[in-house]
This record gives sequence, C-alpha cells and structure tokens, in this order.
Amino acid sequence: MRESKYKSEILKFFEHKHTLSLKDIHQCFNDIDFSTIFRNIEKLVTDGELRKIIVGKDQIMYEKNNCCEGNHFICEVCNSVDAIEIGYVDKQNTVHGISVYGVCKKCK
Repeated sequence: MRESKYKSEILKFFEHKHTLSLKDIHQCFNDIDFSTIFRNIEKLVTDGELRKIIVGKDQIMYEKNNCCEGNHFICEVCNSVDAIEIGYVDKQNTVHGISVYGVCKKCK
C-alpha cells in the first residue's frame, strides 16, 4: 500500500471518535508497522489535517483539525479528552486552544 492510502484510512477513524492516540490507530492496522503509522500521522499534522493534543508528559492524542476550536478538558485520572467551548478570541481575531485539566464525571 502507498502512504497516501494509509493517510486516508487513518482519517476515516476520526469520523467516529473525537481523539485518538497512536496506539489506538495502530491497533486498527495490525498488518502495518508502527513507524509507518507514525510517519503518516506526522504528515497529516504537517498537512493541517490533524492536530496534536498534548495530554501529559508521555501522551499525545490527535484530532481532526476542523472538529472544534481546539479547547479541551483532559481528565487527570483516565486521560480522556473532550472538546469544550470557550469563547476566547484575541485582538487579532485568532482563536487559541486551551486545555483544562481536572477529573471527569466518570472518574469522580
């Protein structure tokens, strides 16, 4: 398979789930090397199709770039990531992503 085919297949997973980790994506492609998945994800980030969400020191999640404004609630217990609405726009009319950390209802 060509790299571009992997990219389109990876993007399909984001239609059903808001955020995914590299591990989540790799589990769906058992026959594809982890490094191939990583290279394709990084290319999708570079191309502006996906964006990184830094959940913690050792965990990065990915989401489609057009799915929300980039504001997230990150659970400090289970590391789940949910989109939240925060209406912050700076003087240049630029929206900035904000991450809020706490404990989700499921872990409370």
